Amino acid sequence: MDPGIIKDYQERLKKIDDMARTKKMKEVELAAKKAEILKLREEWITPLQELVHRINFNFGKFFAAMKCAGEVSLTEGKDPVIIIYLILYSCF
Repeated sequence: MDPGIIKDYQERLKKIDDMARTKKMKEVELAAKKAEILKLREEWITPLQELVHRINFNFGKFFAAMKCAGEVSLTEGKDPVIIIYLILYSCF
């Protein structure tokens, strides 16, 4: 066998091993970041939900006085790590 081929093969194996280790480290880092995001989210989501609830209550009273109905609600994204929240309001 050609020694150059064997050397090339060994170098590729080393690169694959290095990349696998790097991938594993990045996965661990990602998991830690996701956990941190969820922890931080819990610190502000409850106060936000309470605020939206109070706004909805007052919004409903205001529209009821005009013989109308309305609602303000908080809609969360499907993934709690991806922070997408919508405050929706409607009058019907």
